[in-house]
Amino acid sequence: MGLELRTAFPEVRALLPNGTTVAAEFVSAEPLSDGSARATLRLRPIPLELPGIRIAGTVPRPLAGPVLAASDTGRWPSTPTTLRLVSVTLDLDELARTLHSGAISARDGITAAVDQLVKAFSTKDTPGDPVASAGD
Repeated sequence: MGLELRTAFPEVRALLPNGTTVAAEFVSAEPLSDGSARATLRLRPIPLELPGIRIAGTVPRPLAGPVLAASDTGRWPSTPTTLRLVSVTLDLDELARTLHSGAISARDGITAAVDQLVKAFSTKDTPGDPVASAGD
């Protein structure tokens, strides 16, 4: 599963597996032993959706150097690339801050977070994907 990234300073545009394009912030990068790197990005929430979703992906070797150098500035290099998606996580501290603000109830917040993750990372090939409608 890949994650296509395009720079739109000061943020990155990420094309998720379900075809949705979202804004993301470049959080960090770390070198891997094979010469590639792992980059972590924080998805910017769509209004009325929950914050705190982070994605990590493997940066190809040719782009690893520029990405590692750019991690100090927090600005993704201007080269579009596709990362192999490694993990999707929910930052519980961000979720807790949202819930504490009273903007959403705890039950609704957890439900929304899980729903948002499923929507963002489901494809027709994903096990457990809802049955397609007759028009698909």
